[in-house]
Amino acid sequence: MVVGDGNGNFTEVPELNMAGVNFVKPLLPRAEELIPLPPEARLAALPGRNAIGYDADLEKFIPLREYGGTRVFPAAAILPDTCLQLLRSAFSMVLDSPRLPNGNFTAVGRLEDRYVVAATPLQQALFPDQQIFVIQPDNAASETVFAAASHLKSVPHGLVRFEINHLEQLPAAAEMIGEIRSQTEKGAVHLAASVFDPRRIKACCRAGLDGLEAITHSAREEYYEKFADLSFDNLRESLKAVSQAGRRAILRYRVFPGLTDHPLEFEALKKLLSETGVEWIRPVNLNVDPEWYMDRLMLWTLPRTQAGMRKWLKTIAEKFPHIRVGY
Repeated sequence: MVVGDGNGNFTEVPELNMAGVNFVKPLLPRAEELIPLPPEARLAALPGRNAIGYDADLEKFIPLREYGGTRVFPAAAILPDTCLQLLRSAFSMVLDSPRLPNGNFTAVGRLEDRYVVAATPLQQALFPDQQIFVIQPDNAASETVFAAASHLKSVPHGLVRFEINHLEQLPAAAEMIGEIRSQTEKGAVHLAASVFDPRRIKACCRAGLDGLEAITHSAREEYYEKFADLSFDNLRESLKAVSQAGRRAILRYRVFPGLTDHPLEFEALKKLLSETGVEWIRPVNLNVDPEWYMDRLMLWTLPRTQAGMRKWLKTIAEKFPHIRVGY
């Protein structure tokens, strides 16, 4: 078990074993669920919470508030997008626990003098060395279009990605895509969008869009709309429009152990995939305070029948062998 003091220092607690959480109850990570801490990851201490570890002598999980006479807090790893979280850090809330900043708070421990995390590496991108030119349409100018086109002309497997956060950005994106494509047909142009308007997405396709990376945290309409206050129909119809136009439909799926691997969520995902022609799922860890998220969506009411994230990945590969899953 590893804990932090809140000042950037982390301590091993050899008397207790590392614990993790998939949904609500702590559990012991299996050996196959642990990998060395990725170099790009960082450790964080979670304030206003008590760490939970497993006492092998008592054969039970126990909270730990102090160690060595010092107040300690749960430790977690914040993973890069190249790794998928399998278990969250195990902790218990205390009175007036502050809301955590956005992050994927992954279970972390020590094994044979090195940090390990409950995670799995994701399959690499189609082009591991692909260079990406990111555009925010709000701040774009003619120089941006020229630079984007030059990027596609000069870089093998180049990608221009428009980051869309509100609907008013889509007309500007369509115009810029057309200008880029008037200068070069090389490389790929994608929209990474968290908001959707099928009509405007179709306009982007006509302008030369190659792919839509539709961002969602759930394939269930009620959860999607409750969290984001957006229309699930617009998400689904936008993916359909891109697929029907012969472009690449990509689901950037923000995963949350306990929801993502729940049978009801998986059934909804299967339905969404079959309706929209998605050809690539990009699992990305959902960066959020887990307690706040579960309260917001009332996930506590879900039956406790989670499959586990490793089984989720395996089932996706078995049920949808034609769909690429990876970073």
